[in-house]
Amino acid sequence: HPYARLYARKDVTKRRKIWNHVLEKSLFSPHELSTLGAPHRRTIYIASLEAHIDRLHSQLL
Repeated sequence: HPYARLYARKDVTKRRKIWNHVLEKSLFSPHELSTLGAPHRRTIYIASLEAHIDRLHSQLL
């Protein structure tokens, strides 16, 4: 099994969570998805989420 070596490791380190790209498709066009690198898209995506949360928060005040 290809993941067997992960379980065999004695020193368990904190692993990075797999990034889910499904929601990116609602924010980026197919052209942007193909031309922007994933790290750059992540930065834009997170900034977009933070701006959305800020707008929701301001509506509550």
